[in-house]
Amino acid sequence: MRCAPRSGGADVSVSSAAAAPLSERVGGPGAWRTLGRAALRLIMFWWLVTGLIVATQRDAVTRSIAAVVAVALAAIGLRLVWRTRDDLSPRGAQVGFIGGAFLWVFVQTAFYGGWIIGPDIAIPASSGPSPWLAIHAIGATAWNEAISLAALGGCVAVAQRNPVGWLTVGTFWGTDQLAKLNVFMGVANPGTHFLPEQLYFLIAYFGPQRNSLLLPVSVVVLGLLAAWLFRRVFLDAQAFRREANALLAWLLALAALEHVMLGLPVSLPLWDVFLQARGS
Repeated sequence: MRCAPRSGGADVSVSSAAAAPLSERVGGPGAWRTLGRAALRLIMFWWLVTGLIVATQRDAVTRSIAAVVAVALAAIGLRLVWRTRDDLSPRGAQVGFIGGAFLWVFVQTAFYGGWIIGPDIAIPASSGPSPWLAIHAIGATAWNEAISLAALGGCVAVAQRNPVGWLTVGTFWGTDQLAKLNVFMGVANPGTHFLPEQLYFLIAYFGPQRNSLLLPVSVVVLGLLAAWLFRRVFLDAQAFRREANALLAWLLALAALEHVMLGLPVSLPLWDVFLQARGS
């Protein structure tokens, strides 16, 4: 999910020993402010965009509107990543993150709207969930995986010293793959009520409604990665890396929370208003 930046100073996970102004000293109120801003933005984005993607599956008209908006957001997102390609300021990290997030909105809208899913392949006979069946299920959504990787590749192609855009898309894609694997291996709450009609075929791949061993391992791994980046926020004196680490840390923390929710035997009413707007 991470690789070396094209030029020095862009690796969000490497602390800087260079002198920094007092406002950028290691730790202190600045780190807490950065984390607070990032948390507010990420939580609102996570809740609102997830809900809107669900709500716009109401009918063909709303799905078509959502598709047009998503394409526009993808174009804007790629432009934002390009415009901030050499911007190593906190604003550059924020805008690069928004660009990557807009590209991911396009990917998810194309999937849940039924526009770009995957090849129509037969579901193999199976006596139960298995890693092979999970991989086969992901193959059934191969076209969407292809545009996910195309979005990631587009970000990598236009980014230079600022890697936040492609790190954002890569984090979204990686955590999404992990969530799919968990659902296909078995979780207590697979969230079938979120699926629109055009994705009902995926239920045939779902594992039993009990948590597999993969789920706690996934939560721990995501939590540790988030904790590592949170720690970088307090150890790094460089404002750009501090902002980037905070945004990516909260993204991983929310992914860990989503995996916890998969393991709960009840559904939290976080998006009920959007499900009602969809008509289900």
